[in-house]
Order: sequence, then structure tokens, then C-alpha cells
Amino acid sequence: MIPGSSNTEVADSVRRSFDALHYPELKQVTCAADHGQITLQGRVRSYYLKQMAQEVAQRVPGVRRVMNNVQVGDGNCLTQLESSVN
Repeated sequence: MIPGSSNTEVADSVRRSFDALHYPELKQVTCAADHGQITLQGRVRSYYLKQMAQEVAQRVPGVRRVMNNVQVGDGNCLTQLESSVN
């Protein structure tokens, strides 16, 4: 982590980097920082957006590791799949 930067500052920097991309779905991705580790959570429609979120987060100063817990898929699609299994 960059000396003098707090967890909140690093998470905010990641969030601003997402916002600069102008992909509305990335607004659904949350970030939490803990001593240089960023954890991403949320849901996007494509693996491309999941990977983009990870790559953007990795480039933010102060980020040493990214845990990408973002799920891919439409919530309706997952609900239909769960219903068909039950």
C-alpha cells in the first residue's frame, strides 16, 4: 500500500477508476480494501466486464492483490436455473 493511503482512499480510487470507464454495470460492483487487498463483489452480465473490473483495480496505486468475487449472469437467468433444479 502507498504510505499514507488508507483503506478507504484505495477503495475510493478503485471506485473512481470504474466510474471513469462509463460502463453502468460496474456501478453494481462494490470494493473493499484491506491493507492493499481489494475485494470486488457484485454482478455483471459478462466475463469481459468481470475481467475488466479486475484489471482496472490491479492498476490502482496501493493495490497489491485483487480478490474478484464478482458473479457473471443475469439474476433472472440464475433464478430460472435454480427453479429448474428444484
